[in-house]
Amino acid sequence: MAFDRISIALSSGAFTLPSAGEIVLMRPTGPLPEVLTGTGRLCVVQSFRPAHDTYLGAGLRVVTEPPAKAAATLIEIGRSRALNRQMIRTAAAMTDPGGIIALDGAKTDGVEGNLKSLRLAGIAPETLPKAHGRAVWFANQPGLADDLPEGDIDPPEGFHTAPGVFSAEKIDAGSALLGDHLTSLRGDGADFGAGWGYLSQRVLEHESVRSLDLIEAEKRSLDCAARNIRDPRAHLIWADATAHQGGPYDFIVMNPPFHTSRRAEPALGQAFIRNAARCLTRKGALWMVSNRQLPYEETLSECFQRVERLAEQGGFKLFVARAPR
Repeated sequence: MAFDRISIALSSGAFTLPSAGEIVLMRPTGPLPEVLTGTGRLCVVQSFRPAHDTYLGAGLRVVTEPPAKAAATLIEIGRSRALNRQMIRTAAAMTDPGGIIALDGAKTDGVEGNLKSLRLAGIAPETLPKAHGRAVWFANQPGLADDLPEGDIDPPEGFHTAPGVFSAEKIDAGSALLGDHLTSLRGDGADFGAGWGYLSQRVLEHESVRSLDLIEAEKRSLDCAARNIRDPRAHLIWADATAHQGGPYDFIVMNPPFHTSRRAEPALGQAFIRNAARCLTRKGALWMVSNRQLPYEETLSECFQRVERLAEQGGFKLFVARAPR
């Protein structure tokens, strides 16, 4: 459940939410506790399509960008240090003076570092340590945003990226390796999990490609891809690649994600493979890179009549799978 520790603090009366005004939830990733949903004044900021649609289906107001104003802001701390910093600065800029800003996160995701940054900015938050993490809350102060660290990143040269997107500060080695091995691409294709567009750019180097759909669930990544790729053959689609129903495509390329948390989840990449097979023409081909240890061979053989291992290099393995079953 999202905001577990904040929920405990609220239920125990350690702090309270304002009686009026919008309560903004920044990037929650699970079911919301009743102590929050019972207010009827929630605005969820979530740009990851599956989570966005889940909250929307629950009848909540959901936006992809933070609103201009909030009575209180609750932040679910994640794995990206730069994104965490950006969210806290945004919360300080939009939350009413005196309004509550609260963080909830695991120690492994850096909640302690964010607590330290707040203290260095002159804030003395209240905290609740619980379950290898901590809830942190404080009353917002005018001008606080200017005193907090920025979520700076150093994008790869020639590209635009954003805090928290995959491989924001360097070209992913697996995607680069796959780009070097792509041959005979022609017709209409798709990049499943296109990210900020590096692999799609490599695909569009092939003049025989007629069109390319960039399928990406994280809108912040897709917005970067829109700035990185200006080729008229490219079409950006904000969608979950495991559920996308486009095509039929002559080819699909992908470097699928294999985790939504710190633990590897091969089932996610397997879902990418199965949906790619559904979206291809009968003679279509899937070009794919994965980490060497991930068990995708059986799924590829289940879904395609011919599977070829192109290379195994630098901790990655490359496949081309043809003729979906």
